[in-house]
Amino acid sequence: VLAGGLSRFVQAAEGHRHRFEGIAHPMATSAGSLYPPPHAVRLDFGVTARGAEWIDELAEAAASRCVTTTTRVVVAHCDWRVENVSISGDRIVAVYDWDSVGLVEEVAAVAGAALTFTVDWHGEHPRRFPSLPEIAGFVRDYESARGTAFDHDEQEQLCAHMVAALAYGARCERRHRCADRPC
Repeated sequence: VLAGGLSRFVQAAEGHRHRFEGIAHPMATSAGSLYPPPHAVRLDFGVTARGAEWIDELAEAAASRCVTTTTRVVVAHCDWRVENVSISGDRIVAVYDWDSVGLVEEVAAVAGAALTFTVDWHGEHPRRFPSLPEIAGFVRDYESARGTAFDHDEQEQLCAHMVAALAYGARCERRHRCADRPC
C-alpha cells in the first residue's frame, strides 16, 4: 500500500512541480556537506566525530556514487512512512507531514521510504525498521506501481542513496550512545 501510494503521490504531484522549484527539502544535503543538517538540535556530529570515521567513510563513498545527471527529479514526500499516512483497507486516505514534500531525485525518495516505511514511533508497539526482504519488496512494489523497473544506473543510485541514509542514521544513533560518556 505504501509503495504504491508513494508512486501515486509522485505521479499526482508532477503537475505541481513548478511550485517546488528553488525549495530545498529540509533533509537535503548541501554541496560540500557529507550529511544534511541534523534533524534535531541535540545532534552535534562534530562532538561525536571521533570513532565515527568508518561511518563517514561509508557516507563519503555513497555520496560519490549519488552524483548523477540522469536520475529523474520528482516532487515527493521525503518522510513516507506508515506514521505519516492514514490507511483504510488497501488505500491511503490521508497524508501528513507536508513539510517533508520537495523536489528530490526519485531514487532518493524511494531509497528513504524503503528504509523507513514501517517506522511508527508513536504506536503502542512501535515498529522500527523493515527487514531486507521488506526493503526489496517495497522497491519492487514501487516499480510495479510506477509501471517500469529502475534501470541498472537507477538501481546503483538507489543503493548509494540507501547507504548514505543509513550512514546519517548511524551518526544520529552514535549521538544517543555517546550522550552520557565521552565517545
